[in-house]
Amino acid sequence: RNGEQRKAVQRSLQNNPYFAHPTNVLLAMLADEDIAIRRQAISIIQDIRLLPVHDRSFHKPKLDFEAKSLFELTVLKKDRYEFSGQWTFVSDTGKVCLVSEPPVVRGEDLQQYVTSPLVTAVPCHTRDVERNVALTSKSVDRITGHMRQVGMAMSIKRNREEFPGKIRAGKLQRRMEETEGL
Repeated sequence: RNGEQRKAVQRSLQNNPYFAHPTNVLLAMLADEDIAIRRQAISIIQDIRLLPVHDRSFHKPKLDFEAKSLFELTVLKKDRYEFSGQWTFVSDTGKVCLVSEPPVVRGEDLQQYVTSPLVTAVPCHTRDVERNVALTSKSVDRITGHMRQVGMAMSIKRNREEFPGKIRAGKLQRRMEETEGL
């Protein structure tokens, strides 16, 4: 059961990996409390600045679910062959893509982030994020497992037959609870 939930969550995360896009990861690294991580981000951005600006088309990154931190979730590599020294990542389609400088820090003196982390006026974590995490967790818990899926479908079908044109949330919830024992 735990393996099914893990796969469902991984599919969902891989389908929506915008939080782990390299520009977002670099910003998160600049905002980290650990000075070593900030220095690593500064080094990568300085490397990116040395090369000509390239196409900024957006590609969803392929996620590494064995990662131990956000910074390892998207694998950034300095390419030595095809892109001659530019930083790259692999997209969810397997395409090797170039890493861009985060627009938020474009033109700024990055050395200021050695002494203190990046702080922006825009919060990166809100109550909406927490609500969505809770909703995703509940949804995954409800729909994993074949019998639960069948029970949910049967409950919805019965509810639609009994109340055509209307979905009664309370009755649907009770029926879902009744079918959980299947």
